[in-house]
Amino acid sequence: MKQKVLLMTICVLAICNTNAVAQFQHYNAERDGFEWYYIWDDNDKWGAIDKYGNLIVPMVYSHVIYWMAGGEGFFICDDGNRESDEPTIHVVYNRRGQVLFKTRKKYTSLFIGYCTPVKKFRMSICRTTEGHNKYGIINMNEEEIVPCIYDDISGSNKYPIEVQSGGEWHKLPMDKMSKFFFSKDFFKDNKPFTESVPSLAWNGNNSSSSYSSTSTSSSSSRTYYDALAFDLKGHVKSCIVENNVNDSKTSKYEFKTTGEASLIIINGMRIPSSEIRRDSSKRIQGFSGFGKDEDGYDIYKYYYNSNGTLKALDRMNPELGLLFGSGFTTDYEYNSKGIVIAEKDVLRETKFNVLEVDSHNNWTKRTYKKEVYTIFGPDTATVTETRTIEYW
Repeated sequence: MKQKVLLMTICVLAICNTNAVAQFQHYNAERDGFEWYYIWDDNDKWGAIDKYGNLIVPMVYSHVIYWMAGGEGFFICDDGNRESDEPTIHVVYNRRGQVLFKTRKKYTSLFIGYCTPVKKFRMSICRTTEGHNKYGIINMNEEEIVPCIYDDISGSNKYPIEVQSGGEWHKLPMDKMSKFFFSKDFFKDNKPFTESVPSLAWNGNNSSSSYSSTSTSSSSSRTYYDALAFDLKGHVKSCIVENNVNDSKTSKYEFKTTGEASLIIINGMRIPSSEIRRDSSKRIQGFSGFGKDEDGYDIYKYYYNSNGTLKALDRMNPELGLLFGSGFTTDYEYNSKGIVIAEKDVLRETKFNVLEVDSHNNWTKRTYKKEVYTIFGPDTATVTETRTIEYW
């Protein structure tokens, strides 16, 4: 496990419940900018999620490695015992969580390399016998085009590819190499192999038992993550937010299977979908659905943390604009479980007492203190806020 830790920029978040502890370690692949998290449980089973909390690799493997070759990023996973060099089945995932390749035979290790001179990929295997590593190369049908008997195989800049045996290097015949090279099409968002492993979805809980089956089409078709803008995790279908103080301030959100918002009502005010502004990552950047003041400032503008959660919200309306210029910013504070426990702006700090949380780690009931005005003057009321959430 030490090897994995050395590969990461460490940012550990621990999420606890009564069953187990799932831990997260953030990793940003600097060469391709892809951000994701390793996840693992008390049983030392590993997986991976993206920065939006969507499952890439189910938490069922002993080893998960993010690998890059030829500008492509992918995960190579296995459930073997490295201390005993036990051969095992290997599974390759792309960055959308789709299974690209699953071996039928068992190997100690599997690698995907890139041959720079011909701009093509190869899949190498390793078997360990009595402490000695032997290498070979397989094709897409898992046939050993180069038998697993060699001490080493040359790197990406060598062409023809060379193999080492008995201290000497030998070039592979050209006709043999043509049988195992493959192109970038291997990494596309389709499944070139009919064999697959169960498709599982990270639902926000913390143990292996917290996974639930989901259809591949549902998870792979999700291209928007609009629920994050409203402090919602998971593949949300709809959410209704109500409180016991003001019935007219009900908020309601609805989302398509793609994750794109189809209905946004904030505190009783509807946002037309045509007025939603997005950033380069398709995230909601702001609204102009409430209208603009004479200076043209948007009413809402969103800012996100590196893990995809909401960091801050700029709010603007004509009245506040007169007081604070371009408006004011609300900052969000989270607890160790990733749930908002406070909102802070220039006027006040609101602290939330979270009472109920669902299986997706979304709060469904909370209370907070709010200043209200009565016939006797200002007073403080306890607001109870509830969320009714439906998932795809």
